[in-house]
Amino acid sequence: MIHDAESLFDRFRIEPFRDLRGGNRSLTSGPDVGGADLEKHVFLPAHRRYNGRFFVELDTLAPGFWNELNQQPVELLFVSGLYGLLLWDEVIQDYDCHLGDYVVGKEPKQTIAGIWRRILTDVLCEFIKTERAHDRPVRHVFNLLSEELYQEVFDWERICSVPGVRVHHREFRPLAGTDALPFIARMLATQLPRFYDESALFKDGEWYSCSLQSGSAVEVNFQPAPKADMNRAIASILRDDPSLRALPDDLLQELAAAENTWQSAQSIAGFDPGACAVLYTKCVEHWLHIEMPDWYSGSRVSAYDAVRRNRDLKSLADDVNTLWRIRNRAAHSGQATTKTSVKNARNLVLRILSRGAHIEVHRSQQSNRQSV
Repeated sequence: MIHDAESLFDRFRIEPFRDLRGGNRSLTSGPDVGGADLEKHVFLPAHRRYNGRFFVELDTLAPGFWNELNQQPVELLFVSGLYGLLLWDEVIQDYDCHLGDYVVGKEPKQTIAGIWRRILTDVLCEFIKTERAHDRPVRHVFNLLSEELYQEVFDWERICSVPGVRVHHREFRPLAGTDALPFIARMLATQLPRFYDESALFKDGEWYSCSLQSGSAVEVNFQPAPKADMNRAIASILRDDPSLRALPDDLLQELAAAENTWQSAQSIAGFDPGACAVLYTKCVEHWLHIEMPDWYSGSRVSAYDAVRRNRDLKSLADDVNTLWRIRNRAAHSGQATTKTSVKNARNLVLRILSRGAHIEVHRSQQSNRQSV
């Protein structure tokens, strides 16, 4: 799991220059920055050095979390403006440095993020390689970074290409950014096995409830692509059919995840496209749950029969029937799904959801007329 460090501080940024701040003025040339000063009193493990909302919530919910983490088959890494990639128990000094800060004396102005962007992907890939060499294979990388600037210093496509590794990017609704920090803490405190236990692992694309003791609640899911890739996928979909913009945001995001997975999978040797057909079908399943709240995918009534009996949707019944046949072959057949079948599934999904978008527009127009 990868987390950002500096965004975890809850402090007002009112001082004009980083080098004037207390922690930075007292930095020691210790072994952490290539020096020989061994004044141990200035060093603390990273999880004790940082003190923002994430750590407060985590310590409240699970006081023994850090003491027990070594016993779990999982690593927690921080992204730091000063140190780059940090292990959770690595000893560090007090400092104040953000990836958005500029380097003094560099022209044109260069940010800390610009420096780390050149090497952090290599560092993470080397960490994965080293863990594997020590018989600790990394099979899943969960991106829990709360700030987009911290996410963008990594080349996620290259990390995804590491053999045997799957990357998962978290998304919260209805919040984003550093507001997610306490909720991330709660996930780690109460559901840590879901980050490493294959039988209980978080599933990409599924929404999970996450509540704080204060009563605040959000939903979280994981996607195989970071937000930037998702935005490109959305743009690709909307080029095919601009009307799809009328779909609910979470449904459009789910469709983008399926599209991105399909675009990426085509270049991976040996990848069974059947998973993409299932992901595309789940988007229609999601939409049908919205339009027919009494129907659910696990009921005895098939999607085809439910749509056929619905006065507003029955014209889509044949498309739904064909789509589900492709989906069932992909999910339950021992035979690999062909790329042609996935393309057909994609076309069916876009056609069905285009109808859904028109329904959304019509519903919105009716609501506006009634309000007038």
